[in-house]
Amino acid sequence: MIPVLNWKELAVLAGKISAAASGLFVSGIIIPERPRFAGGYLKSEWIIRLSSRTKECAIGFGLRPRKPYIAYHDGRGPKASRGATQPPFGLSLAKILSGAKLFSIEAINRERIAVMWFGPPGDPERTGLAISLIPATPYALVIRPAPDAASGRWLIIARSNFCKSVQIEDRCEYMLVPDGARAPENPKIREELVESASGFTAGIEKALETEAFETRLSSARKTANDILKQTKERLRQTEATLSKADDGKDWQRWGDLLKASLHAPPPMQNGVRTLTDYETGGTVPVPCDPQLTAQEQSAKFYDLARRRMRRIEESGARARELSAAADRLEKILEASVTTLDWNALEKLETATGFSVRGVKCAVKTGKNTWTGRTYASADGLLIMIGRDKEENLELTFRHARGNDIWMHARGAPGSHAIIQLPAGKSAPLETLLDCAQLILHHSSLSDRGKVEVDYTFRKNVKRIRGTDQVSYTGNKTLLVEADPLRLKRLTLQNSSQPVRAPGPLS
Repeated sequence: MIPVLNWKELAVLAGKISAAASGLFVSGIIIPERPRFAGGYLKSEWIIRLSSRTKECAIGFGLRPRKPYIAYHDGRGPKASRGATQPPFGLSLAKILSGAKLFSIEAINRERIAVMWFGPPGDPERTGLAISLIPATPYALVIRPAPDAASGRWLIIARSNFCKSVQIEDRCEYMLVPDGARAPENPKIREELVESASGFTAGIEKALETEAFETRLSSARKTANDILKQTKERLRQTEATLSKADDGKDWQRWGDLLKASLHAPPPMQNGVRTLTDYETGGTVPVPCDPQLTAQEQSAKFYDLARRRMRRIEESGARARELSAAADRLEKILEASVTTLDWNALEKLETATGFSVRGVKCAVKTGKNTWTGRTYASADGLLIMIGRDKEENLELTFRHARGNDIWMHARGAPGSHAIIQLPAGKSAPLETLLDCAQLILHHSSLSDRGKVEVDYTFRKNVKRIRGTDQVSYTGNKTLLVEADPLRLKRLTLQNSSQPVRAPGPLS
């Protein structure tokens, strides 16, 4: 926690910083780099670099609510953040103070306000930077003495944020110099805090590092809990699908019995053929499609048996994968991470998909992490595949972005697929063909010859109210057939990560 100074402690610290920095000139105003924080910097934080021919130093200040500070750095101080953009107040500081000579730093008596004066005492044109370190409402003002010096006011040139004490006259902003009337008369000075300016700065840096660690740890744990909840829900749905796979219809046996009777198939009565069971000597009533011949019906029974077996195998494998992922996540959440153990934290972040400074981690789309099957196309683009009704809806309406490519086999129940596109990019033909091949594979259409596969932007796909079906517009169509070599490349290339779920910590 960044220490909060009382007015006496601030006066001591301001005196020490003034003694070290007075007489130097402003050489730059930057937003410091904070690589431990997401984004690489903090808002409302600046560094004023000062230099002369023989010396360099820097004075930093932060204006975040409940975390304000002022600090001194030997040398040039922290590096400038490359990703930060100066807000209007920072631009005003640079314009007004660049090249100015720092004459003194003083604390307003009985107030938690430090003023850096750029100009000699008594100069009506001298500029000051007033920094209020009141935790609830920190602010900074670029000021000059008011023209009517007897009024005890500052003329405000620029301000960091709203300040309720501002007075407006003739389109100019003024502020009464605080008098400290409500401040405690004799607060205790904590010598260990303000013994040296550099020592206080070290305490600030340590507090910021701890804050960054705790913030990232909290975010990573929340992400892990969210993924665990989603993984368990997907596991429940997969187990339900697995339990429904056995519908009591013995497709394989019916196909065998009908095949054995093809030389003289029994007649159909009311959609049922009564077949002889040569093993038991009895008969078995088998429902048949009157539109199909006996040979076609037998082939359909075998096809249904293969589909069910594939569904059972895939659902079982997926249930095992999701169960293992849930176990890993639970172990991650049970593991303790010691404060400031950055190696342990970064392993946790990588495992849960929380990203800081562009760290490569698990796929994140929208608010949640996709735990279904993923592939990389020949062009390196991410392809996500839904393998049942629940996954299709989740993928299409919770994870896909508006300009991602959505694909589906026309006129056939089966997988939805999403090609995740970088901003401003289009999908190459090879990626579209890869995705279409995966749709054939996961929709059990590989043996259907040429199949029409539609694709469009996800934003053109709408769910039909009250159903699990979708409608889409603006689509184009690919006519594709099974390509074993392409499918083999895709499955082998992605076999190491069949499900994007968190990995182990080590």
